[in-house]
Amino acid sequence: MKKTLIAAVILMLAASLVFAESKYGSTIEAIESGNSATIEYKSHKQLLLELNNKAKVEMWSADKLQKEESYEPIGGHVIIHITAPTIGYANTKYWVYVVQTMDGEEILRWTGSDDIPNYTTSRNGTTWWNTDFVYIRQPMNNPFKVYVINTLSETRSGFIVYPDQ
Repeated sequence: MKKTLIAAVILMLAASLVFAESKYGSTIEAIESGNSATIEYKSHKQLLLELNNKAKVEMWSADKLQKEESYEPIGGHVIIHITAPTIGYANTKYWVYVVQTMDGEEILRWTGSDDIPNYTTSRNGTTWWNTDFVYIRQPMNNPFKVYVINTLSETRSGFIVYPDQ
């Protein structure tokens, strides 16, 4: 009984630990995990690097590259990944994304579009999933927060993004 209780406490502590992951040249730190959302971030610098690589492979003219670069959001974009047990919970129309400064000042708020989720089936059942993007139209040189809110379950996950770090 005592060993079971200790094991349960250890599992609860491990589940509440904050994790950080680096990808695309930026680091994402989870600060709240109230739902199954995860995020990635591509800075403007990263988007331009990827675009230049594509331009080289596809042999674009300088004019085409310059035109395509002008379409990239100056603050980069956040890629939001959602997994859910039902089709409704994974529909992005029930999700709200909030980007804030580290002081809590809101930079932008975006509600997902009505996008029918994809699904994966396994022995354990069906998992519904979706992906959404938030385009940031102002420079993001300092760390910032992203909250992903499920309005159906009234849960949220929070992240700190460390751009180009």
